Amino acid sequence: MNAAFGLISTETFALVVNPTSLSFSGIQGGANPAPQSVTFYKKNRREKSWSISTSAAWLSAAPSSGTLATETDTLLVSVNTTGLTAGSYAGRVTIAVTQRDGRISTNHVSVALTVTSGGASPTIGVNPISLSFSGTAGGVNPTAKTLSIANTGGGTLSWSVSDNAAWLSLSPTSGINSGLTTAAVNLAGLTAGTYTATVSVAAAGATNTPQLIPVTLTVASPTSTSSATSSATLTWNANTEGDLAGYKVYRGTSPETYGAPIATLQGNITSYVATGLEIGTTYYFAVTAYDTAGNESLYSNEVSKSIY
Repeated sequence: MNAAFGLISTETFALVVNPTSLSFSGIQGGANPAPQSVTFYKKNRREKSWSISTSAAWLSAAPSSGTLATETDTLLVSVNTTGLTAGSYAGRVTIAVTQRDGRISTNHVSVALTVTSGGASPTIGVNPISLSFSGTAGGVNPTAKTLSIANTGGGTLSWSVSDNAAWLSLSPTSGINSGLTTAAVNLAGLTAGTYTATVSVAAAGATNTPQLIPVTLTVASPTSTSSATSSATLTWNANTEGDLAGYKVYRGTSPETYGAPIATLQGNITSYVATGLEIGTTYYFAVTAYDTAGNESLYSNEVSKSIY
């Protein structure tokens, strides 16, 4: 009995593994550290099968199985830092060998992983640092302007933009690292005067969040003399759908290019007078219908008027 026990013990501890511990280090959000190799062999000539398992989701080894006779086999051990926060992690690679009598013997390689902080935090860079618009009450909306946003620090900048004025709109409202957002002004309903607003650029984890961009809009009074401005009367066929809520009137200075609606009419009103049209300019008009659910139709046929 003692001799038989001794033979089993010799088989169980016949595997020689080198090294028996590994150490990896990586940066949070950075590239994975390079894989490391582990070799193993046994002290007898009988061929045996082996398989590999790991104790952590971030830890892997390849190949996952094989057979071993007199050669030395090699494992490639890898770690994946994706999604790991800064800190220390411990894992284990297990090499399981099947003995002749069906018993399983195991050897272990301990693995230590250290993840450090991703370095510099993201920083919001914005250009320009202010925006200004001007227009005439009842006139064409001023040309939209572009705000450039960039990450001037480290890591990843996930930014969002917002404003605090009904007459101002932004698109798109979010992005990653470098990007552009367009600021557009709608003069509809605004009287002569100076209006102010603020665009806020924010990003979680940024060193300088939020960045506030002042916006100024100057609206002039339309010139009272008939030689400087004019008007156009628009009429259209009534929409006959039962859920009609009203119409929206659009105007632009280029064919089929419109900004926000210059008027939103409620009910089945089929005419509109566009005022404040400047001398020496050709205007293009179109109308849409919208229903009680807020759905809007396609543009109508376009009409134009040149002011002389």
